[in-house]
This record gives sequence, C-alpha cells and structure tokens, in this order.
Amino acid sequence: MVKSSNASSAAFGWDFQCNAAIMLMLKNITVASAVKVEGQTEDIEIALNSGNFVYSQAKAVFNPYDDYSNVISKLKSGLSTLSSAARHPNVEQLIYITNSPNPFNHPQTISAFSGELTSLNYNNLPESCKQEIENLCAAEKYNFDRQLFSVYVMQFHGDGENRYKVVKGLTNEFLASVGLSDLGLGKHLLDLWQGFFFANASQHDETLKITKEQMIWPLIVSICDLNTEDALLADYDEGDIDNIIRRYGAVINNNSERFEFVSKVLSGYNSYEPSMKSSAKTKSFIENNWFNYSNDFDVSTAERGVLEVIVKLAISNVIKRRDRIVRIKAGVNL
Repeated sequence: MVKSSNASSAAFGWDFQCNAAIMLMLKNITVASAVKVEGQTEDIEIALNSGNFVYSQAKAVFNPYDDYSNVISKLKSGLSTLSSAARHPNVEQLIYITNSPNPFNHPQTISAFSGELTSLNYNNLPESCKQEIENLCAAEKYNFDRQLFSVYVMQFHGDGENRYKVVKGLTNEFLASVGLSDLGLGKHLLDLWQGFFFANASQHDETLKITKEQMIWPLIVSICDLNTEDALLADYDEGDIDNIIRRYGAVINNNSERFEFVSKVLSGYNSYEPSMKSSAKTKSFIENNWFNYSNDFDVSTAERGVLEVIVKLAISNVIKRRDRIVRIKAGVNL
C-alpha cells in the first residue's frame, strides 16, 4: 500500500510547527511566560512577561531544497494572518518562519537564508525580498508595522533525528546555559517538549497554554530523581522502597506547581540556623520542618508514613541540588 503523500506532508507541517515553537520559546526563554501552539490568532503565540505577544506563522515545505513552487503562496498566506494578528493590542513581534532556504523564490537571495537558523528583520532583508513583501501587501491590502516583522528560516528536512538537528542543538545550548550540559538530558528533554507541544497543538481549547514553569519543570524532576541509596530510605525494605519511589514520582512528575514548593524550601533553608554546619543544618531543617510542607503534596493523611518520607525526600533533594536549581531559575528568569 502506498502511503499518502498528502498525509505525510500534513504531519510534516505539524512537526515543523511544534519544533518551531520550541525554538522560539528557547530564543525568548528569559522574557516569555507561556506559549500556545495553534492559537486563536496564529500558529504560534508566545506571551511575554511584559504582557506583549510574539505572533508567528509557520509554513513548512516537504522537500525544501527541491520544491519552491509554493513558497510565494505560503508567504502570501502567512502575511495574511500576520496582518490580522497585527490588529491585536500589545504586539511585540510578527514572525514568518519556514524551512525553505528560498522563501521568496528569488534564487539570488538563497545565500541570505543559508544558515542552520537564520533570522532577518524587515530592515535586514535583501531589497528584492522587501519589494516582494510590499507587492503582496499592496495587492492584498495587508497592513502591519514592518518594524515588527521578521523572517526566520530553520533547517528542517529529511527523516529521523537529522530533521531535528537545529532544535536539538538549541536544546543542548540551553542546558549548557543553565549548567546541565553534563547530564546528557538533551534528547530526553527534547522528546518531552515535542510531546508537550504536539499535545498542546491538538487541544480544542485554543486558550490552553504551556507555561514556562511547565516547560522547565522536567529539568527539576530530572536532577531531583530518587536514589535508592538515599539515607532516608535506609529503614525500608525493597517493597516499601518500590512503593515510595512510585508515589514520589507520581506527585513530582509533570507538576509545575512544585516551583512554589521549591522556592519555599530554599527560602526556609537559607534563613534556618545560619551558624549551623551544612550537614547538621540539612538534617535538622528536614526533621523540624517537613510537616510545614506536607500540604503541598496530594497524599492521603491516612498514609502518614508514606507522606512523611516523600516530603522529606523532596525537601532533601531540593536542598542537595539547590545550586543547580538556583541556576536554572536564574537562567530562565523564574
């Protein structure tokens, strides 16, 4: 049975859109607060801490190095929705993003878009590209501030991992920027993000966004993973340890609200007995304060024994990894 090329092309387009959204979030990670893929107005909508928005239109070409036949129609379609998005208040950027190295079908301008990831604002576009935009806008009566407009070209082609070369590189650069390049988390994190962003694009509720906290929380989960050799587990047998690890994972994984818990623990720890040596201070802080954090965990009070060890393990892991957690929070402005 021959697979439908139309279905493959559509799936390729969704894949490109999700990975373009990851790329744009990483480029804006310190100033962004949330992202919606396939939003009410545009393909990718990034809310900024300032209250402004970055609106992006993503157009993929299935064979970007061999097929330029539809790049102008895609550009025209992109300008149409970006022109509509420009009517919204608080617009900070309007971005047209594609994987075609020849987005204006001007062979003489291909070199301007030949990098792995190229971004050119309107003023820096080749003159022939500016003229193409002006011609399309005049013919279709599109109206938007050119100073807000940029063209991004992200390499995205082929099958397998090579397709994700650019976004994988950006993910590794991001991990290095927050001091986590040594943990080999790049592929794991990108796989998680691609799943999050694809699920977000498929949501019927166009207002359901991925917050920056939700995007970054898997990093905290990864560095706070449980070690079965943890001293707090020494009094439990293998059966209890399996249950504790399972329950710990259930309450920690994919719960970005834990950022508030992490902040409360670090604030409390930093102000606790400043003259005490760190090892004794950590043990004393956990023993004397764990119950104050128990309401942050959705564990039945009937399971007090499990609740106590889970809260203590969570506090212990936050304190042990506090330097890395502080660097992550600072690196993404959380």
